[in-house]
Amino acid sequence: MSQWLLLMVTAKLGSAEMVGQLALSFAIVAPIQALTDLALRPALATDARRDFHFSDYLELRMKMIVLAVIGVGAAAWWRGGGATASIMIAIGLQKAAESASDLFYGLFQREDRLRWMGQSVVIRSVLSSAAFVGMMLAYRDLLGACLAGLLVRAGMLLLHDLPRGAELTGVVPEPRPRTVGQSRVADLFRKSLPLAGGVALMSFTVNLPRYFVEKRMGVAALGIFAALIYVFQAGAMLIDAVSQATCARLAQHHVREERKEFRAVLVKLLVLAAGMAGGGIAVAWMGGGPLLRVAYSAAFAGAAKPFLWLSICAAPWYCSSVLGYALMARRRMSEFFYCQVAALGVVFGGSYWMIAGGGGQDPLIDACRVVFLMYFVQLALYSVVLWQGAGADQPGGAQ
Repeated sequence: MSQWLLLMVTAKLGSAEMVGQLALSFAIVAPIQALTDLALRPALATDARRDFHFSDYLELRMKMIVLAVIGVGAAAWWRGGGATASIMIAIGLQKAAESASDLFYGLFQREDRLRWMGQSVVIRSVLSSAAFVGMMLAYRDLLGACLAGLLVRAGMLLLHDLPRGAELTGVVPEPRPRTVGQSRVADLFRKSLPLAGGVALMSFTVNLPRYFVEKRMGVAALGIFAALIYVFQAGAMLIDAVSQATCARLAQHHVREERKEFRAVLVKLLVLAAGMAGGGIAVAWMGGGPLLRVAYSAAFAGAAKPFLWLSICAAPWYCSSVLGYALMARRRMSEFFYCQVAALGVVFGGSYWMIAGGGGQDPLIDACRVVFLMYFVQLALYSVVLWQGAGADQPGGAQ
């Protein structure tokens, strides 16, 4: 909801071009962050056997944050500078602070301290939104608003997440022989690569239609498209939050070979996902145009038809997200990676043919169809891998 609020404020106080700059920055930074994060949070949360110390995860995450900042800087330089590049760097620094907090969230999940994680997310969201809105109201400065959000994220890391993590671990990092630490961190890096590659590919695949929209129609059209998606992104984040909260429990059921309990939790999550998607379709069908006018501005109200298309996309989107966490809980990292490779190929072909090729009369609707294809294929692949491997899957399976 906080991220959606930022787009709403930018659309109302700024312009569609500003929304496009923000969306393009997220679209470029997100795959870099996803790759360098190495999916260490879900790996830590589902490490029911305690194969690695928290300090191993922490050391590797700090090194990858440095690499991520360098990567974002290179991407901004490649864009040629300007306002969009500056915003991109500010977003990249925001994500660096979030990545550090994110690892502590994995620790909180594993140790069943979900209240601490919830407090951090809520306080950070509220304060960063207030800072962003305040800067936009006072100066109409998108870059300044992004930097204000960065300060809030850094403050939450230093004042909340780090002290709570130290409370759980005793000291940060744990004292161990350096040579042992190096070998364990290297081993953790190798074992994280399949999941990290899959998550990075998924992030790139999700953002791929946006690159084609920006190339064909410009930044302003991308702003409209991103604003439509973010309505349903709020629902997706709720599904992700619930899935993350239950991911450690699913991992425990898997390790204990409690297949009935595993399926029961998974079915509940899928019912929730389908119900939320159905509610979104009803809202978009009955009042999509008025909702867009109120949420953003009159310039967005004409996109009611693409908005309805995206509401239909939410059904496979939300359900595939749930199944993705089930794969992580079962440690099916390699299969997760191969699913993303296949989905990327399908989405690239669809984007090239339907968006760049100009096959339809409305490029935004073409982009929505590609998004539906993406999540439908992802859902189908996850389902095949999950259910075919259910009988033969062993605890602590493929790394």
